Amino acid sequence: MSKTIDINALEGEFDGASVMPAYDVQLLAQGMDHPLFGYLEPDDGRAYITYNICRAFPKVIGPESHGKYLGFHPKVLHRCHSRLVHKQNNLNHNLVKYGAYKDAIMGCVVGTAVIEGAATMDIPQTIEEAPSMQVCAVIFKNASGVKKMLGEHLTGKPWSVSIESRAKYGDSGVFDPNDRVIIPFSEIKGAMKNVVRFSVESGLTLGEYKGKQLAMAMGGIDGDAFFDGVGYTRNPAEDTAEITEVRASGDAGEFSVAACKAPDWIAGMGAKWNPVLGHGEGCGIVQEVVYQGFVKIQGSVMEASVENPVLKIRLAYSGHLIGRHVDSVSRV
Repeated sequence: MSKTIDINALEGEFDGASVMPAYDVQLLAQGMDHPLFGYLEPDDGRAYITYNICRAFPKVIGPESHGKYLGFHPKVLHRCHSRLVHKQNNLNHNLVKYGAYKDAIMGCVVGTAVIEGAATMDIPQTIEEAPSMQVCAVIFKNASGVKKMLGEHLTGKPWSVSIESRAKYGDSGVFDPNDRVIIPFSEIKGAMKNVVRFSVESGLTLGEYKGKQLAMAMGGIDGDAFFDGVGYTRNPAEDTAEITEVRASGDAGEFSVAACKAPDWIAGMGAKWNPVLGHGEGCGIVQEVVYQGFVKIQGSVMEASVENPVLKIRLAYSGHLIGRHVDSVSRV
């Protein structure tokens, strides 16, 4: 049975990863200027890329892979954007932290900026008026998947950028687009409390209120948002982000073209399967995704592969850990 926690007493941290699309990718000649490039120049081992992410409220990001909706107040972006500097950039959120069998780190952020006016800005009337974070990152050409990704760009199949962020519940709140306000969790009441819920199994879930989707306000107004990194992916969840420039030296012909598939399963997702021996429908929470080798759980051995990974699942009704192949389960 799901353990529900009173939303007015919520503590701990909220993890958010949002997927955003990229448009208008260009290969730029050396010497062309961008405010964040400075003296950075590409060579045979590195390229530089700029992108805009995290457009502030009233833009709502989501649903992301776990069904979450989130966003940022302009003041939070202005106060916290530099925390992304020197944080990792990865391919398709392939990090062991998120359930991948190995990390796929391909670079890091070297510069960030948010317009100065965001420091005193309230949530604007329209999305077009909302500021976003401008980012410059280095990507390592010899890292696995980088040349393929650039090849996709150069052949007109744009990739995307996806923020990885955290915030403390005590510093954050819920964004209500009806009035363009952020309400602390401790002050949520009445009808809104019926659609703002938290459980151990599913985490924070936000529904619609007065016909509009609520969103997690990362850092509230005066709190902090923590940016852990950025993933490159082709599965968008926000239509206002974009990769603005790519600077890479060398002949474009060196890049091959191939699609990299984002992981279908990550830790924290719910899984279910057909009833077994009259015990009711099986269900649980994915603890780990294993893509290669043999997995031994409770006396049974299962072989994992990229084509058919093994999910380590914590059963909802007993808490026991079991293993099941991906092709034998479906998402909750």
